[in-house]
Amino acid sequence: MSPNDNWRAALKDFLDKTYQECAQKQYEFILAGSAATAMQNCRIQPKDIDILAKSPETVNFIADLMSDFEIDEFPSDDIDLWYSSKQSRVFIIKNKERNEMWHMARWMVQGVKIEVSFMASLSTLDDSHEFGYIWENGPDMYPHVKHLDFGTYNIGVVPLEIQLSSNYLRKLHDRVGEIARIFHSSGFNKNLLQQALTSEQYQDFLLRMEDFSKFPHR
Repeated sequence: MSPNDNWRAALKDFLDKTYQECAQKQYEFILAGSAATAMQNCRIQPKDIDILAKSPETVNFIADLMSDFEIDEFPSDDIDLWYSSKQSRVFIIKNKERNEMWHMARWMVQGVKIEVSFMASLSTLDDSHEFGYIWENGPDMYPHVKHLDFGTYNIGVVPLEIQLSSNYLRKLHDRVGEIARIFHSSGFNKNLLQQALTSEQYQDFLLRMEDFSKFPHR
């Protein structure tokens, strides 16, 4: 396995520790972020693994299962430097102004950062409804989860149609273009795409798809 595939080895280690136990207890989680994009045949190299938990209890349960990967020292209060430890397995972030709360656990596995989080944000959810897109980490995404085989496991991933809006908002235009390439060669769910994107994003994406039709070997 090449160094660039470390994320696959790390994900396998994570699933070996958590998959069966979570399934038995009906604690649900899915793959999000760049690893979910790569799992759907996009030519990107994930630098970390983002796992989206469906409840705060799921984060707590997984954090207990992943105790072998905890750090020894007390974690930093800086969220960017924090990792799960015995003293603090789950980091909770509250933002009263935006009516948000995050529950998060994080480890380094085979040199790859793995983060499991539950996100509740009424302000972001309201924004997605107002501007007409599906928030990648919100409850409106779950009815559209796609399931893929990964070794002996079958895991849910955020579909590319819904990931597009986040990539637009984060100005990750290379990823938008790569998803357009995949859709041009393999097809996509047009109804979901219309729901997932703002009208402006949708029109821009249709133009990108037209470009692939004109220049199929780009």
